[in-house]
Amino acid sequence: MAAANEFLRRGFVHANVGAIAEAAGISKKTIYVHFESKHALFVAAAHDGLIKAKLSQALSVADGRTLESVLRRFLRDVLDLALSPRGRAAYRLVMGEAPNFPVLLQAYRSSIEETIIQPLSHWLERQRALGVLDIDDARTCASMLVHMVMSEPLRDAALGGLPVLRPAARTALIRQVVGLFFHGAATQR
Repeated sequence: MAAANEFLRRGFVHANVGAIAEAAGISKKTIYVHFESKHALFVAAAHDGLIKAKLSQALSVADGRTLESVLRRFLRDVLDLALSPRGRAAYRLVMGEAPNFPVLLQAYRSSIEETIIQPLSHWLERQRALGVLDIDDARTCASMLVHMVMSEPLRDAALGGLPVLRPAARTALIRQVVGLFFHGAATQR
């Protein structure tokens, strides 16, 4: 938490490992025992923030929910995380630092892949194996769904100075995306 706070507050370049150690109540040397570099510490902090969201818990139909409601809940959790103050700050940090530190962008993308895209992809693949979904590539479908929900609202809120999408607008967006996924855009004939 101390590392994430420092990176979000000061950016990667200006983040101070000594300040992180002090905030965590440990020595700088202890940090470097666990992390080989500031970059490795950044990757761990980014990954830890996404893991704590426990998004994959939303991908359960054990309580009798429909596939559509499970997918809507998961995508809502993803969008809420992305549009949270920390999610917006992380996006701004990575976008601002990426030109000089492309490895940070890769770390951010890898964390999203591992904690959001992969669990959704595995869930979609299970539904395909059960004969519920007719999809060719679960990973591509997962990526498309997440980006349809997250990309524009996050960009607008983090960079465009537009207000953060309100709960009712989030719900409407997710319903549209999930409806398009399950029912397509073609008319019934």
